[in-house]
Amino acid sequence: MWRLDDDSYLLAPIPFDIFQFMENHNIDYGYLSIGSEIESCVVGLWEAVEHYAEQNGASTEFYRKWKYPMYYFNNFEISRRSIWTSQEYRSYIDYIDHKGGIYFHRWGDAPIKSLGVTLTVQEKRTFCFRDVIQYHHSVYNLPPGFPHHNISEIH
Repeated sequence: MWRLDDDSYLLAPIPFDIFQFMENHNIDYGYLSIGSEIESCVVGLWEAVEHYAEQNGASTEFYRKWKYPMYYFNNFEISRRSIWTSQEYRSYIDYIDHKGGIYFHRWGDAPIKSLGVTLTVQEKRTFCFRDVIQYHHSVYNLPPGFPHHNISEIH
């Protein structure tokens, strides 16, 4: 499953079959970058997830390593559908929904999903697609060594 926001742009062809790459390398979740959420938008989220993980035996090494308030930018994400339909993830999302933070504290989909990934996917089955050239909200994802003077030529 591939999510690409309607205001995101791939600025160059991806020179390989991204789905086949994920299959060949046992990748469940792919992303372009990790950011730090505005703290006022995650008030109580980390505490709620910690409580959920403790109560449900869901704490994983990956989850414990994930730092507050980090999240995957999900304007570009590619994943196995089974992540989002698994009983483990559905239970987590139901818990988050019932906590009310989405409505009262503006918990966003990116940090909620990111924490869910850390609870349900092994870290070694995630992958950063650094070579995908993308533009979203005035931010460019450029691979290392990409000649910056070429940006205007591809956008």
